[in-house]
Amino acid sequence: MHLPFHDLNFATPDITVWNHTNHTEKVLIEWMKKLREYEGVHATLHGGYAWASEERDETIEKVKKRLTAMAAIAAELGVELLLENLIADRLNYSHHIASHFSEWKSLLDEANVKACLDVGHLLVMKENIEDVIAKLGGLLAAVHYSDNDGASDLHLLPDGKNSAVNGVLEMLQQMNFKGPIVYELNPYRYSLQDILHYVSEEKIAICLKNRKV
Repeated sequence: MHLPFHDLNFATPDITVWNHTNHTEKVLIEWMKKLREYEGVHATLHGGYAWASEERDETIEKVKKRLTAMAAIAAELGVELLLENLIADRLNYSHHIASHFSEWKSLLDEANVKACLDVGHLLVMKENIEDVIAKLGGLLAAVHYSDNDGASDLHLLPDGKNSAVNGVLEMLQQMNFKGPIVYELNPYRYSLQDILHYVSEEKIAICLKNRKV
């Protein structure tokens, strides 16, 4: 489950906004309780953003404390809280958390949460996907899967041999990854049939390649 984030800035320094966020946290807890009713265990959260890039370090500490507290609540409910990697603000006016791998990895380690790897975000972040998956290791708990042009998060299906996400699903299979892989795709561009066809073809291709090996 992807927890709400548009109205929830987990990094806000404004106490009035944070009081509203505390109310929103109660809503998030209700969503996690509902998740458990359907035997779900993964809840993905965005880390929010600092209002100004100069506040980055102070804001990261706030997020770390809030994540740690939220992760403890989630654990009591039998839910694993995941932190998703975000795309940096290109103007460097604000700071999105976590939009750099080292920052993301530090928060995962210190706040006791797992990783939801958004592959499309990672492409825009200009990070090497295979290197990041290897560095995350056992922290990787879920994947948001899509392709783009490296400039914008377009939520595309991989297109042909030149796709930057080629080999990702195969790598996850080889490492015996058991978490959810969510296809985050543009609903105005693809039909459900398009997506199901791609998934089935991708599975067949991986199986055939493994047989050759």
